[in-house]
Amino acid sequence: MNYEYDEIDRALFALPLEEPPKGLRQSILALTVHAPSAAEERIDWWESLAIGLGLALAAFLAWSVVTNPAFGAQIVAALMTFGRALSEPPMLAALTAGCSAVVWVSLMTFRPARVEVRSNRA
Repeated sequence: MNYEYDEIDRALFALPLEEPPKGLRQSILALTVHAPSAAEERIDWWESLAIGLGLALAAFLAWSVVTNPAFGAQIVAALMTFGRALSEPPMLAALTAGCSAVVWVSLMTFRPARVEVRSNRA
């Protein structure tokens, strides 16, 4: 085997290169090194309220299950009823149709498949 690529390298380096678009280096630096820092995501008042209510409800349910055994049995009975309802054929068919619709809609692209050209040479 020939592992010497001198001729190929010379031929590649002898190829004429196209000039880069004007301002390419500045635009790359503006988007990377000189980019403005990302703004911090802040939680709105309604999001913090929803998180607080969710945590309070979880704490209440946990305390109720620990202190009242009958409450825990009711929760288990409700979950068993929910599980039996999910195992019926019409419910499984509806869940399958709904999940497949969600998958198909999430795979759709609503933007045209075009490449933006930065220079006017396209």
